[in-house]
Amino acid sequence: MADLDLWMIGHTTDDIRSLYYPNAFIEGLKKLFGNKDLKVQWLDNKSERLNKKEYSIMTTGEITAVYSKGAIALSDNDEKVFDAGIEWNRVRGREKEDFISSQGYSQNKILLKINSFMVKDDKFNERYIIFCSAMAKLFNVNYLYSYHYLHSNAMFCTKFGLLTGLKDIYWINIFGIPYIKIIGSHKLLTCPAFSVRQIDENHIIVQTTKNFIDPNSPSMEAVRNHIKNHLGLEFFVKNNILKQEKEGGIINIFQFMRFLYKSKKEFEDTSNDAIIHPTFDWSNIFFDD
Repeated sequence: MADLDLWMIGHTTDDIRSLYYPNAFIEGLKKLFGNKDLKVQWLDNKSERLNKKEYSIMTTGEITAVYSKGAIALSDNDEKVFDAGIEWNRVRGREKEDFISSQGYSQNKILLKINSFMVKDDKFNERYIIFCSAMAKLFNVNYLYSYHYLHSNAMFCTKFGLLTGLKDIYWINIFGIPYIKIIGSHKLLTCPAFSVRQIDENHIIVQTTKNFIDPNSPSMEAVRNHIKNHLGLEFFVKNNILKQEKEGGIINIFQFMRFLYKSKKEFEDTSNDAIIHPTFDWSNIFFDD
């Protein structure tokens, strides 16, 4: 497969088990890539063999059987242009409380990998941003971002999702309700970025630059730092806080902020040269029963 170095990842805590979601996701991929034929891939639980089949000749029953296992993987037929997928893991009731306390909440995820060279084409670039916005609305994401996989501050978000806090600012950033509540819509909408707009009442998109550029370049780092200073460095706690391990899980920024709020303490993050002020009671933002 070609070097698929530009990744879009979205996290949602909505229940996305309905077949409506993969079907709508596939239609979005077709619009993005010009109605290319798609291939569905899945692992046979018994033989552990990877199966592949063209989406156009699969029955609804076959698609349902694949998606009901908790994921669907998609690619173009030649497996050279893109790699995409949906993963869902809905935890309910008492199990949800136990899961959160032990390892953080594993959110449902959507993924698209392409080659960053593709977004250098202005028309594809425009379709790509439309696709990201449409998927944010479709899945009601808490957070969606598009980044180069060699970005130095990228990978932590992909595994733990929203609960670990904002790891960095990327080329495309779409903030959902939890972040709008915490950071504030005014701050998000006044970001010093190339383009900022409200997609709908639940989502705000921040596009740092018109075109994708090297995420580790000095110019991009300057743009990111300008935006992070505007939003507040307390939302970008570094790894020396986030990666402190504890029994059964990890300490994340939101758990940490709840602790500070209850104990009425401040914390100085020397790596960010910022003081974290416990001004929010975040207890009920993420997990409304």
